[in-house]
Amino acid sequence: MKKIVLLFCTLICTNLLMAQTQFTIGGITYEVIDSNEVKVSYYSNPPSVLVIPSIVTHLGTSYSVTSIRSGAFYYCSSLTSVTIPNSVTSIGDRAFFYCSNLTSVTIPDSVTSIGERAFENCTKLTSITIPNSVTSIRNRTFYDCKRLNSITIPNSVTSIAWGAFYGCNNLTSVTIPNSVTYIGSNAFYDVKHIIYNGTATGSPWGAFSVNGYVENGFVYTDTTKTSLCAYIGTDTNITIPSTVTTIGNNAFRNCSNLTSITIPGAVGS
Repeated sequence: MKKIVLLFCTLICTNLLMAQTQFTIGGITYEVIDSNEVKVSYYSNPPSVLVIPSIVTHLGTSYSVTSIRSGAFYYCSSLTSVTIPNSVTSIGDRAFFYCSNLTSVTIPDSVTSIGERAFENCTKLTSITIPNSVTSIRNRTFYDCKRLNSITIPNSVTSIAWGAFYGCNNLTSVTIPNSVTYIGSNAFYDVKHIIYNGTATGSPWGAFSVNGYVENGFVYTDTTKTSLCAYIGTDTNITIPSTVTTIGNNAFRNCSNLTSITIPGAVGS
């Protein structure tokens, strides 16, 4: 009998503790970090457009929303747009993993840390600006974001980890600031062209070219225009310039708009 009473009391205490450390408002479950801070824990069945509040009030206490927990929006396919408030300083690993319909994310300058695989497989995300407060882009952060066509990497970033932009084949050209001193393998796999004059070794990190010469959508290894690395234009019918004698591997990979290519006789001769 004593054991049953003890177990019952333990369950009550556990439920009370859970009630004090977690609460749900507007469909978002928050986890209390301390007396005045909470993190976004998870959101079941979110709306298509989500604006995360900077302050929430529960049982008379106001809390600042300072972080998004790992996996908080994991596989939330209904999300199309997310606005993160200035109170948030960190986004956890896989926070928006496989949000397959997410097209827009607003990340404020208050964010200093974006976790591994945070936006992996967000296949409809088209552009993103990484805030000046972030110093590293981690493993697979934007892995397979196939429609990403614009990315701004600030001078605050010093490292870009393995596979960070792997498979982002709509990124035709990326400028990496000289502040970046470490770039992991395959960080830019499938990216057509990179502009970078820093000190990191091992280029092109999976990209087709680094600091090549670009003209009319064609990317060459240098200004002689004899070696073609990639095509980043949008024309459906193209004629490769007569100066070209060699065409690099995968030069026209993922050029889905192309219907015809005219290759000069000098190629392969």
